[in-house]
This record gives sequence, structure tokens and C-alpha cells, in this order.
Amino acid sequence: MLNGRPLGRATPGESKPFLAEFDLTYEPGELVAVGYRDGVEQGRTSLSSATGPTRLVAVADRTELHVDDSDLSFITIELRDEQGNPAGAHDQLVHVTVEGAAVLQALGSARPDSEERFDAAQCTTFDGRALAIVRPRGAGEITVTVTAEGLEPVVLELESLEPDDEPVTAALLALR
Repeated sequence: MLNGRPLGRATPGESKPFLAEFDLTYEPGELVAVGYRDGVEQGRTSLSSATGPTRLVAVADRTELHVDDSDLSFITIELRDEQGNPAGAHDQLVHVTVEGAAVLQALGSARPDSEERFDAAQCTTFDGRALAIVRPRGAGEITVTVTAEGLEPVVLELESLEPDDEPVTAALLALR
């Protein structure tokens, strides 16, 4: 359904497994996909167009790291509207700085035609998204700041721990 209007039904798997395809003209609003099995609704999901001002959002997959070259924190960077809808039609140059006990290992957007370097501290979002990867280089506090022109910066606090500094509760759980 597009903005409450039914668009029709399609059987998944005709061209690709688990995929039902529709051709339609873009229209801002809400697109809702409903899955049925034997005529009974099994689930639904929706996607709404971004409206109004855009804001910068950054979320780390975890905030505690261990001092280990193989331990990383993946930070999802997104442009969203005030309601939290992704602003996929809006791309912007974002900058990432890492201070403290870590380094910015990589930054990219998955843009297929990008000539930007993954080891740079800035990149242009693709469909309103980018990904930063932070690697610890010692024990201590880590501050990650994400900025974009005209938007409020986002500051994330991470921590890198030596193996001996792990919380006692984690060690107790491991003994069970």
C-alpha cells in the first residue's frame, strides 16, 4: 500500500526467492508491505519518507572494547528526520574524529561509484548512511565525534579495557 492505497498483490519467488516485485512511481509518504500466507496476514513493515529538518545520528554496536587488534566497534552513521525516518534521498559529507585510546580504522558509505578513500576521516553518505570502524590501540577512554555541515555533532563515548580490567561480574558468569 502506498499512502493507504492498495497497489496489488504479487507472489514471491516468481523472479527471485522470497521477493515480490512492484513497479510504481515514487511518491512521498508511507509504503507498507504486508505478507500473507493462505490469506492470513503474517506480518507487515513500513517505510516512511523523511520530512522536515535532517539530523545526524550515530550509534556504536558496542561501547566496551578490549585492547586487541581484532576488536572493533562499528559505528552506524545516518541522516534522519525528527521522527527518526531515514533521509535516504539526502547525502552529505560527514567527518569522524577519534580521540583517546583508539584510531579510526576505516570510514565508508558503500557508494558503488565512490573515489573516496576508506582511510580518510571524511566521506559522503550513500542513501543517507555511512559506517565508521574504530580500533583500540591501548586501554582508556575513547571519544568519537561525528560532524556534518549544518547539523548538530554527535559525540560517542567508548572505553577500551585490558583483559585484566574486565568487570568482575563477567568473570563470575564465565565460571558458571
